[in-house]
Amino acid sequence: PKASAEAVATEIDKSSIARARLLGIANSSFFSPVRTVADSKQAVMMIGFGIVRAIFLSSEYKCDNQPPPVQFILQQCLNRGIEASIVVQNLAITKGFSESDRNSAIVAAMFHCFGKVQFAIHGGNTYTELQSRANENEELLMEFEQQHFGASRYQVAAYLLCLWGIDPVACRAIFQLGTPDADCTPVAKLVQEADRKIQ
Repeated sequence: PKASAEAVATEIDKSSIARARLLGIANSSFFSPVRTVADSKQAVMMIGFGIVRAIFLSSEYKCDNQPPPVQFILQQCLNRGIEASIVVQNLAITKGFSESDRNSAIVAAMFHCFGKVQFAIHGGNTYTELQSRANENEELLMEFEQQHFGASRYQVAAYLLCLWGIDPVACRAIFQLGTPDADCTPVAKLVQEADRKIQ
């Protein structure tokens, strides 16, 4: 549905955690505002509806009601997405990517971990246990995700982001993450490279 920045900001302002997340993203080094952004409406306009929608749909607008492990995973994903986006932006410029592919890569980097948020929301303690069993081994955790949920975090993220109207090139790139580089689009390879650099 079409909504004004003011209407979206008003909805986000109903949750102190959602507002803090929005302002944290707007004031991050990725967006590098000249002055601190303190207003939700300004943050929505600066970040863009698509990104704001994806962030808050991924946490199902219930940031305040999520248990601490889910809130922690959401914050981890946001932080990692911002870091990866900064690295992708620099790599894309260095490698001569078109503006369109660069933008798709930035969006893919921003949201590539959001399948983890969905697993945490809908898998509850089970996902926390899987993370504990994997002991920070991301490859092992992805195997556990596949066994338990029947899909990888990247497949879940790509599917949902596509449903929410996010750039299809970015969605395809996210879907391909975790597969061998030879099978990936240049945008997916760029996101993989950036993700390896920030690990």
